[in-house]
Amino acid sequence: MKVKKLFLVFVLFLAFQTTGFSGPEEWALSVEIRPEIPTIYDPIDILSSGVAGSGPVDVENTLFQIDGTNLTWDIYLNVGFLTVITPWSHTENIGTLPVGTYDLAVTAYYDYGGFTSSEEFFTSFEVVVPEPASILLLGCGGIFLRRRRR
Repeated sequence: MKVKKLFLVFVLFLAFQTTGFSGPEEWALSVEIRPEIPTIYDPIDILSSGVAGSGPVDVENTLFQIDGTNLTWDIYLNVGFLTVITPWSHTENIGTLPVGTYDLAVTAYYDYGGFTSSEEFFTSFEVVVPEPASILLLGCGGIFLRRRRR
C-alpha cells in the first residue's frame, strides 16, 4: 500500500513539473483600465486576467468598493484539480467617475479546494475633463442635427 502511495505522489510530482506549475509567479495577474484615459463622460471598465496553475477556473464572486479615490476589487476564483495551465479573465463596469486620480487595488483569491492563495495588483489612473475642442465639436454636431430636423 505504501508503494502505491509513493508511486502516486511521484506521478503527481512529475505532472506538476511538466505543466510548469510553480505557484503565484506563474499566475500573472494583470489589470487594464478601459478606456486608457477616461473622461468624466466615459463608462469605465476594469479588465482583470491571469493564469492559474490548474483548471478549470470559475469566477465565484467579486466585490468592488469605492472609498473616495481608493478603489478595491476582490475576485474570488474556484480552481479545479486538473494539471493544466488555465487562463481566466473578468470585466467589471464601474460606471463614470468624477475628475481625479484614483488608486486601484485588485486582489485575486484562488481556492484550490482547501488550499487558498492570493495575488495583488496595484495601479493608478486619472479621470479627466475632455478637451474644449471635443466639447465644441459635440455642440456643433447637436446644432447641426437640430437644424436638419426642421
